Formats: sequence, structure tokens, C-alpha cells
Amino acid sequence: MSTQTLSVSLRTALKKKGTKALRNQGLTPGNVIGSGTDSIPLQFDSRDLERIFRQNESGKNTLIELKFDDSKQKSEKVITYNIDLDPASHQIKHVEFLTVTDRDSVRVSCPVKTVSKSKGEVMGGLLIQSLRRVQIASDPNQIPTEIVVDVKDLELGDSYKVKDLTFPEGVTSLNDPHNIVVTVMKQRGGAVEADLDAEGDAAAGANEAEPAS
Repeated sequence: MSTQTLSVSLRTALKKKGTKALRNQGLTPGNVIGSGTDSIPLQFDSRDLERIFRQNESGKNTLIELKFDDSKQKSEKVITYNIDLDPASHQIKHVEFLTVTDRDSVRVSCPVKTVSKSKGEVMGGLLIQSLRRVQIASDPNQIPTEIVVDVKDLELGDSYKVKDLTFPEGVTSLNDPHNIVVTVMKQRGGAVEADLDAEGDAAAGANEAEPAS
């Protein structure tokens, strides 16, 4: 996984009026938090921030190196902890980053993507994906952008569970291994003949990244 670089400045505008003025200047307010340290208020060029977040779904699984314009401030490796989006414009209003080191293991929510057409679909079945994200623990440098599932060998009634997924080296699933990820269902009169597990997206947990205990 490549590391993105983001230029950043320490932020002195802390009140609502000041952060609004920052946004009018094309800057986005944010904070960096770390284990046992106080939150550091920062500001980012909004265009640079949007560029990084466009490259990955919500930017959640992107390892970012923050480069401070103050040479006395050392650079920090971070991952995204929380994003506050404007509900109308979908622009980033505020972002929180979590500091990580190469010795850390972090917990993130990772998208699951299916590829290929299953044998069951060719026979008239319906592919149902009941788990779209999985919780993983990973070395910060090995966080995958997605977990890919090739469904081509699934026949009618077959399914893949979390235990059947292939995870990169250094990545561990935190989900119940028996949670169903994807199933090929038989159809009769447009209705699906089967019982889906109720886990769905809820089984994947929250999207926010956090240190793994």
C-alpha cells in the first residue's frame, strides 16, 4: 500500500467563526489525535484533501504522511479516524486523523468486492452479497483498499463465508468466520428461495479506524 503525502499547517482558528473563515479561504480544519497525546488542531488545503479522499472510498484506508510547513514539527503518519461531510454539498467540513507507527496494529473497515459471474447466475440464480464490509486488523503499511472475492465457482445454493476470504499477509479478519459474505440463490417467480443471514453490513462494524487492542 502506498503512502500519500499531505501538506499541513498548525491551526490557530479554533472557534466556529474562525473555521468558517478558513473554509472561505479554501482550507479545511481538522485535528490529529494519538494515544496518550492531546489533539492537535490543523488546517489543510481543501483541494489536496479532496484529491486523497477521491482515490479511496471515504479515504478510510489510506495511509497518509502529514508534512508540516513548520520545519520544527516532525512529520506524522496517520490514518483517517472521522470525516464530517456537508450533507448538501458533500464537501469535507472537518477531518480527524489518528497517528500510527510501524509497530502499531490498526483496526479498519474494509470494503468487500465481488468479481466474475458465478456458475449459479449462469443457471438463472441470483447473487446476493450480505456482507459488504469486513473489520480487519492490519499493519498500517499493509491496509488493503478492498478485499476481492472471485465468485465464478459458486453454484446454486453455494456461499462464501468470512473464513473463505483471502486476506493479504499481515491482515487479520475480526468478523465471525461463519458470517456469510455472498450466496447464489435459486429464484422462483421472481422471489428468492432462501434464508439470508441477518448480519449484513452491521456485522462489519463501524467505519472509523482505531488502534487494535
